[in-house]
Amino acid sequence: MTLAEGLLSGLTVKATGTPAPALSISGTLPTGVTFNPATGLLSGTAAAGTAGNYPLTLQANNGVNGTVTQNFVLTVTTDVTGLDISRGLTQRSYIRYIDLTLANSTLATTLASNLSRLQLTKSSLTGDGASNVAIPPSVVSVVGNQLKLDFGATGLGASRNSSNGDGYFTLGVDLNNDGVYETKFYFYRIFGDVNADRIVDATDESLVTANANTTVPYNANNDPNGDGVVNGSDVTYVRRALGRQLGSGLLITD
Repeated sequence: MTLAEGLLSGLTVKATGTPAPALSISGTLPTGVTFNPATGLLSGTAAAGTAGNYPLTLQANNGVNGTVTQNFVLTVTTDVTGLDISRGLTQRSYIRYIDLTLANSTLATTLASNLSRLQLTKSSLTGDGASNVAIPPSVVSVVGNQLKLDFGATGLGASRNSSNGDGYFTLGVDLNNDGVYETKFYFYRIFGDVNADRIVDATDESLVTANANTTVPYNANNDPNGDGVVNGSDVTYVRRALGRQLGSGLLITD
């Protein structure tokens, strides 16, 4: 299990049983990382200088079968140093670019030449029902130490003008080539959410409506379909999406 130093990320540990077991973790967690026993989520932003291995023990007890333990090692890595969705734009209405910054160009090139070491999955806006999203070689490039994904003019989900591409996405990276996507990052796309507050509401409608005025300078953050112009069609798109929102408690890296 791996977290990236300096980046908000996380993973979930689970135990099954009847009744449902209570979870706890013993051992020293990296500074900035916490464990939520109610959800099993181990998450946070590992502080600078915390890179290394952290032996931990997961305990599960449902009051019937005694305590069951599982030892594991949490690794904080500096191999991934940045994740940028939409190249600095705030809006999460239209996503074309995903840029992963790595420790060096060698690692970026290695991952680009072996795309099986990347896994992109899409779940519903509540985080349910994950399915794989293809990463064809044609969308991948390397610039210095950055691995860049460009999903083209129609964007991620190939649905520039509708909510069909909406979802909660996980980007998993197999850094050590062991077949496990141990380092994971999380983001979302909700068509119409131009201010990235996880919901399409009156604020989004107001921002897009104001920018549709031809006397106002173009603002890419207020362009819900990313076509380079904000107009009446964009206002209509946002109104159609009002009320769509991301489920509560879902982890977001960028």
